Amino acid sequence: MIDLLLDNDGELIVTTDLKTGFSDGQNINDILQSNKGEYKRNPQIGLNAVLFSNGNTPVNDIKQQCKLQLELDGFRVKDVIVTKEGKDISIEPYAER
Repeated sequence: MIDLLLDNDGELIVTTDLKTGFSDGQNINDILQSNKGEYKRNPQIGLNAVLFSNGNTPVNDIKQQCKLQLELDGFRVKDVIVTKEGKDISIEPYAER
């Protein structure tokens, strides 16, 4: 999908104009970081991955929730790799539209 691009701080990238480009990776990150209810048109979307770093949620449950959230936004999910060490969590979804 082509969309407005954001930098690592979530700010719009502006050169002489707003920068657009392939944004699927950016959209995936937004879904993983957002809370349910943050998207007006799709209030059921949002993983809020930070919550998993403070709990004892099994890795398979995190994978399942990640896959569900991405599929709700129209992604085809090939795989989700979740690693959890203490409070550090890494989620690497392999998905495409």
